[in-house]
Amino acid sequence: MVCLLWSIRFNFHYLPFRQAIRLPVLFEVIPTFLCMKGVVRIENENIRPGIIRIGETFAPFYKRETFRWKNLGTVVMKGKISFGHHTFISVGPDGYLEIGGKSTFSHDVKLICEHKIVFGDKSRVSWGCTFIDTDFHPLIDMVKNEPIQEKAPIIMGRGVWIGHDCILAKGSKLAENTTVSSGSVVKGRFNKPNAIVGGNPAMVWDEGYKRDDV
Repeated sequence: MVCLLWSIRFNFHYLPFRQAIRLPVLFEVIPTFLCMKGVVRIENENIRPGIIRIGETFAPFYKRETFRWKNLGTVVMKGKISFGHHTFISVGPDGYLEIGGKSTFSHDVKLICEHKIVFGDKSRVSWGCTFIDTDFHPLIDMVKNEPIQEKAPIIMGRGVWIGHDCILAKGSKLAENTTVSSGSVVKGRFNKPNAIVGGNPAMVWDEGYKRDDV
């Protein structure tokens, strides 16, 4: 069921009139927290009602809940995108979040962007995943006597598939068609496409695979 009031408010707050009138963003849950600052852009020629769905139900074992949105930076969406309910998106004042078209995010996904997070087209993220590009708390390298870099971008190529309950930390990079095994902790650069990575910390398990729908 579409929450029309919240959908109208969101579209007309963020988008130019010629886009907003078509209601490309539709809420299917009532948000409990909605901080609508920053910038939202939809970069797609085919603007139509509901190309971006917020609060969809993907897994029946998840109780239908809400959606939380806090945007102080820039969010760019490039086509058809679906977010499950109980998802939290937080973009800081210097944050840049980009999501490619035909991407799907299941329930209870947390996108915490203080620097830069990019999802390529046809990204698929299962439930319970967290993406966070900052430590929030600065640390000092006591040997070098210098601060450790607090923020670093997370970049995912086209067709990446993230299993449930994964964490992707600052500085992570996944080449196109990378599959991440459930429960993995990713921090590092995986530059070879069509690989399966997993573990804590994640490492390459095998190569030569991709989703059958990419």
